[in-house]
Amino acid sequence: LPHVENCVAFLSSVGGTSNSAGIDGDVLLSTYMCSVLLLDTRTWEEVSCDSIDQYVQLKHIQSLFMLLENSSTSTALDFVHTHYRGELPQGLASAVLDVVRRNDMDTFVALLRDMLVNRLSDASLPPEGELKEYLGYMTELEIEEEDWFLQLPDELTLGHAHTVYKLITDSEE
Repeated sequence: LPHVENCVAFLSSVGGTSNSAGIDGDVLLSTYMCSVLLLDTRTWEEVSCDSIDQYVQLKHIQSLFMLLENSSTSTALDFVHTHYRGELPQGLASAVLDVVRRNDMDTFVALLRDMLVNRLSDASLPPEGELKEYLGYMTELEIEEEDWFLQLPDELTLGHAHTVYKLITDSEE
């Protein structure tokens, strides 16, 4: 799981497998891990299996990661501070789900997860801070012009972050 998590973090930091990032989503994960991220082949063989090596491509990595994480007894998301697990009003939840139905949310989900795991495990950021604003601060990607970013409600705060993440990932299952 940590190796796949590192790959997800790297891909999200460079723009994922989008055309603008110049990364081919059809590349096998095993090839990418060993050739690009320079993971030792023996290390990869110890943590991988034939099915992953033969079939999983970069375009599948988020689904693989979520599957692995869900099968684990505890995840990094368990350590998100309670300040960022606020209830999402029904109107906002509906608005978020409308955005999800109209857009590819892979980049958003990866960025939000990264924020939850790496920035929101303690109470150092204001829960009332605007979620979109902080996402923009925490990435070098130009997300402000993405359709999903423009369509997300401005009323979403850091206090909603975990609930928004769960809402989106649960809706994808």
